[in-house]
Order: sequence, then structure tokens, then C-alpha cells
Amino acid sequence: MEEEKKKGLLVLYGSQTGNAESIGQRIFTNIQNTYKTSFEPLVYESMAKFMDIPWEKIDYAVVIVSSTGQGDLPDNCIKFWTFLRKKSEDWLKHCKYALLGLGDSNYATFQAIPKKLDAKLLSLGATKFLARGEADDATGLEDVVEPWIDDLFECLNDIASGNESNSTDTPTPNVDPSTMKSTDTAPTDVTNSTNPNPIIYVPEVTSVNPILSPIVNNTNSTSNLNSNSESPIISPSTPFLHDKSSHPSSNSISSSITNTPLLSSSIPSTPNLVSTPNLSSTPSTPYLSSTPSTPFLSSTPSTPLLSSTPSTPSLTPSTKRIIKVKEFPDPIICTISLDFTPSPSFIPAPVIIKPHKNARFVSSRLLTATDYNFKPAHEITLELAPEDAWNWVPGDSFAIHCPNNATEVKKLISLLNYDQYSSGTIQLHSKTPLNGSEKIKIKIPTHLTAVSNNTLYHILTHEVDIRYKLPTKSFLRTMSQFCSTESEKQTILSMSSSKSKPGIEMYNTLFKEQFLTLIEFFEMFPSCKPPLDHLLCCLPPLLPRYYSLSCAPISDEERNKGLGLGLDNFKTLKFAYKTIEFEVGRIKELGNRDRIWKGLCTTYLDECISKQQQQTENKQGEYLSVKVAEKKSGDFKIVEEDIYKPLIMIGPGVGVAPFISFLEYKQHIMRTRKKDSKQEVKKEGKWTLFFGCRYEQKDFLYEKELKDFERNKVLTELVTAFSRDENEKEEKVYVQSRMRERGKEICDAMMKEGGKMYICGDAKGMGKEVRECVVSIIEEWHEEEGGRKVDKVEAMKILVGLMEQKRILMDVWT
Repeated sequence: MEEEKKKGLLVLYGSQTGNAESIGQRIFTNIQNTYKTSFEPLVYESMAKFMDIPWEKIDYAVVIVSSTGQGDLPDNCIKFWTFLRKKSEDWLKHCKYALLGLGDSNYATFQAIPKKLDAKLLSLGATKFLARGEADDATGLEDVVEPWIDDLFECLNDIASGNESNSTDTPTPNVDPSTMKSTDTAPTDVTNSTNPNPIIYVPEVTSVNPILSPIVNNTNSTSNLNSNSESPIISPSTPFLHDKSSHPSSNSISSSITNTPLLSSSIPSTPNLVSTPNLSSTPSTPYLSSTPSTPFLSSTPSTPLLSSTPSTPSLTPSTKRIIKVKEFPDPIICTISLDFTPSPSFIPAPVIIKPHKNARFVSSRLLTATDYNFKPAHEITLELAPEDAWNWVPGDSFAIHCPNNATEVKKLISLLNYDQYSSGTIQLHSKTPLNGSEKIKIKIPTHLTAVSNNTLYHILTHEVDIRYKLPTKSFLRTMSQFCSTESEKQTILSMSSSKSKPGIEMYNTLFKEQFLTLIEFFEMFPSCKPPLDHLLCCLPPLLPRYYSLSCAPISDEERNKGLGLGLDNFKTLKFAYKTIEFEVGRIKELGNRDRIWKGLCTTYLDECISKQQQQTENKQGEYLSVKVAEKKSGDFKIVEEDIYKPLIMIGPGVGVAPFISFLEYKQHIMRTRKKDSKQEVKKEGKWTLFFGCRYEQKDFLYEKELKDFERNKVLTELVTAFSRDENEKEEKVYVQSRMRERGKEICDAMMKEGGKMYICGDAKGMGKEVRECVVSIIEEWHEEEGGRKVDKVEAMKILVGLMEQKRILMDVWT
């Protein structure tokens, strides 16, 4: 009898920060260990290496992809997307796939790229063997990732054993993504007419939980105002594990953590990991969501109101698929081996080739009052060598590669007894073959590929994130294996469990509320001593931090005197930042000491300022340098044509920084135009800036510059809101308050005059609230033909349309 042909399987990732890559690596290594003889070829690859993939041999694909920025493709996905757009409609008709999307619902374009790629794969003839997962970093990626991975392996079990179902579990989008451009907003999934009752994923719970009940049959629900929603699938933004009705309050949890030893016998003993846990009452979180809580409008119903797709019929119980989550996640499999070359003398770390430049630290200035200690703000000026400068435009950002704190690095080395590696160099190799498979090559995690032959101190300082403030449950499971004390092992396992209520509460309290660092974790569990290769394989990359430029590409002489010089000073980089520092709770196991959380990069920049001031005072000739890199230019920018349009800028706090560059650019153009008598005189558009802070006399950033711009007619109107100065009122005054006061002007500028709106600042609070404010302004002031007012749903759709047209642009952060 002829042997059945083996199926090819691909694990493909598109990653910007490393999350999608680490999840993909974890899935791939577990597939290797479990199904090493079931699939051939078995391929693990980045989307950037799409040309190396034998597509004609791939029968199944597991795709993990993230959205970055404002719904942009990850850098390693850009060429892959262009490659897909050139393919014919039936190119992937032989392939079935499962797709996991990563995103952050604090951003308006949540899951844009995963949805876009999902639709594209379907249009190329591929079919799904598992529903798309939508993981939300705002609530915790693992709330969705873990159950999705569990169900993925359940499907792979069926495939490997030949019991695969021929039907797909999910509806297919009724769109033509082949017509979409790379910047198009992703379509929303709709129900396929051939599958009116698609299977959806719901948690298996023993009692009804109102937070988890999908609003599908409630005729009084506001969600029924929308006739265009996707399948009413429960949102991971309200996960079961975060249901306050079933958990003690944060205060009570904090109190118990502070006053009760965590390593006591109160933590239930963990079952033998070899045995199969009872899954019948797993309070898991559903991983497929249509649009979690309409991510960009926090007060809207959980059912999306912004799609343009047909409504989904009511779902009967028989159409729901119960997902069963394993109690413990799989541990992270170490994929690297480590060699150490000792040396009795100090060896300086070799230069690592990275896309960064050394910028000279020129100067700094305090933007807040000298006696103001709540998040003091500074502006720093850096200067690149002419050969290192790159072209940028007002509105662009750039990256700073800050190192880990030297004291923390030394403490981690000491805590984990890594002193033996302190004098010499480390070489990292791919641990191959894995599990006896000679044909399969394991890749070293991307961020570790260039660190071989370096000192441990260099690797822990520049390459990996040793803060790791929100470790994955798989990381905890892995660390538990290296505890020599049983009580510590059981406590860590409890925190990695999906079923242990005390463990879940402990995890949320320690990591989400009290910002327990990696060093503090090893202090709390002193018997946990992971081998160095396992730790390096588990730690995520140390990512750059991005800052908006607060200057136009002009010289200081041009800035001050307006000599009509060119826009060609790309070597000077100015930016503003606020020091991030706040108190976090005391923990008994850490000696009840005061704990202060400090931002990594802002602390580094504070130290740079101190060093620069000391060098100036000591009149030292050497200069301080900062490692910087170019960031790809996005849509948050202006060109000369924008000067003649109405512009609304909303930038509270340091969010005002990019608007300084906008205004400098406009001022330069106005000066140049006046000097050129032959140039046609155009009327500038009305530019309005909404700025907010706490106190006018303490943290009014760039006050002098903004008032000068207003006086010189570069800025038409400066609108301010000082929330603490006006606290005698019942409600504090924020930029949203000022926007509502000028609602008609804003509505006319956007809806009648072709204006643009730029929003810069915090995504979680200000960003969402400003978008809600814009919706309310449109609802109140906009009129359709015949004088008809629009309702909230229509106003929300108008907002989405303006964002798709790039007339509302955001540069926000979390």
C-alpha cells in the first residue's frame, strides 16, 4: 500500500516588537516536539523571508501578525504584503490556515493588519481551519493567546490523526481585498451567506456571568441600533479573570499580598503536571472578538457599530464551540545552546552592527518650573554627524536605544549566580537538531542573532529586556522548573495557572498593579536559578523608545532671524519628554520597602542630563553620545499644502512637541514667501492648537514659543486648559472641555472646509476621550442634506471615514 503523502506546515510571523515572533517560536518548537513525523516540510519563517518558503508544498499555515503604529504593517511584513497583492485569486487554494492577530485596543486601528491579512488570504483561495484570534495588549495578550494556542493544537491533533473536519469554523469576509492598497483600513468580517450560523467561541463557565453574555437577542440593547455588526462574539476586553464581581477589590488583594506571606501553605498544591487536568469548568476567555468594545470609543456598546456589513442572525446554543483551556501553559522550550570562553582580563564588548547612530548630546533645558516635581519635562538637543543624518519632516519621530540600568544588570548577575560568566565572552548557537529531527533547523531568536562572542554584561545591558514587567504565563511555568524549593515552585505554578483563583489574583496584583520587576521576582523566589541559556531564550528584546521631533529641519539662526535659509538641517534633533516615576505598593516578601517605578528611557535621559551638566561644570572636552535611529515616516506629518487648510491640533502635555515642529515649518514657509515677491500669495488656513496641563505657572510647556507663534499669526488661536488651576469647579477642565465649547467651529472646519485634525498624547485616557468628544461634536453640530441631524452611530461612522481619509491623524502612546 502506497504511503500517504505527508502534509507541509508553515509557521509564519510578522512582528514589530518581538511578541509575534516569540509566540511563533513557541508554537513551532511545540509542533516539532509533538508532530515531528506528521508534517513535511515543517517550516518556521519571518514574513521578510517569504521568498525562501516552498509555498507549493505548504498545506497548512499558522500565521501570527501584529498591527503597529496607527494600523501599519510590521516592517518585516511590508514586502510580503506587496508579494501577496501580485498573486492570483486561486494561488493558495491548496492551503488551510489559522491566524492570530496581536494589537492594542487603546488604538483606533485595533487589529487592522490581522483583519486585512485574513481577508487577503481568503481572497487568494485559502480556507481557515481555525477562527482568527484577536489578542489585546490593553487587557493582556495571554487572555486570548493561551486558549487560541490550545485550540490550535486540538485542530493539529485532528489533522495529524487524519480526523480533520472538512468544514471551516469561521465565516469568510465578503470583501475583495485585492483592490485594497497597503494603507487601506482592514475590512470587517461578515457572515458568509453559505454559513448563516458560524461557530463562535465562548468560555465554558458553570454560572451565567453578565459581563460574558453576548448581546445578541436583547431587543432593548443599543447594540441592535447597528444593523452592520460582525458576529456578536464576546470581547476579550472584558475577560472573566478581570470580572470584579467575582474577585476581591484591588485594595483587598493588595492588602492580602502585603500582609500575608505569598509562599505559605495557603497556595493550593499544584496537580502533577503529567496528569490531564479537569477542564470541565475552566473559566477561560474567548479569543475571537469582532471588535473589542469598539476599541476607539470606550463608552460604546460591546458590539461594534462601525462596520458596513450585514447583520448576523441570532445564534443557537448548538452553534457555539466551547473551548477548553489547559490549566498550565506549555513551558518555553530553550532553542539556543551556549558556549563560554573565559578570559582572566577584561574584554570590551565588540561593536554590534545595528541601525543606530551616535548623536552628540548638545544641550537640555527644563520646560517645567524648577519647583515642580510631578513629572518634570525637559527638551534635549542632539546632533548627528552630517554623514549620519537622514531626511525627516515635521511630525516624524525617531528611536532612542537606551541601555538597561547598570546597577540592575549587576544585581541580576549576582542574584542568579552568573558571576562565572563575568570574565569572558559568550557564544550562542542554535540548538539543533531538536528532538532528533535532522531536517529541521531551529532559529535563534532574532534579537540574539548578532550578540554572539560578547560579554554577558553587554548582552544583559543592550540586547534583552531585563525589566519584563508583565511576564507571560509560559515564562512563569518555565521558571518554576528551576526552583529548588517546592513551596516556591508551587507558588509560581499557581500564578501561571488558568484555574487557580489565588494564583490569578496574585499574578494580577504583583505584575499588573504593583509592577513587579524581573529582579524583584527573583528576589521573591530566591531558589529559582534558571540556567543562562534558558533565561536568554525567555527574555524579550530590549526595544527602542520613540520620541516626536519638536523642531523643523532648520538651523537656529534661521529659527531666530528668518534669513530664508533652506529646510536642510537634518542633523539637529530636538525632542521633549517627561520623567516617568511613581510609587508602587509595598510587598512583604521584599521587606515592605518603599518601591518606586522608574521609566527606563526617561531615567536614562535624566542621567544623561546630569552627566552633561557635570561635564560642562568641569569643562571637560569629551562629549556624551546617545544611540538613535531613524523611524519610518508615517502619515502624522504636514506638507506645504497643509498650510492653506484649517488645522486642528490637540496636544496636552508633551503631546504638544510635534506641533512645535509644525509651527516652525509654517513660520519658515511664511517668511520665505514674503521674501519672494514673485510667489503667489495665498491665504493661510486657520490653525488652532488645544493645549492642556495641570498648572499654567508650572507645566505650561513651550509657553513662550506658542504665544510668539500666536502673536506672529502663525498660530491662529491657542486654546488652553489648566485642570488644576480651575479645580474650584465641580469638573476639571481638559482639552475636551475646550473642544466642546468650540464644537461648531471644529465641525465646520472638518465637515465643510476640508480641514485636518492631529491628536498627540496618551492613548488610554486622552486619546479615547478626544475621539469620543469628536463624535459628540459631529452628532450635535453636523447636518446632512435637508438639515437632518445624525445619530451617534452615524457620527461614529463619519469619524472612521475621516480617519480612513487621513484627515484625522493620531500619534499616541500607552
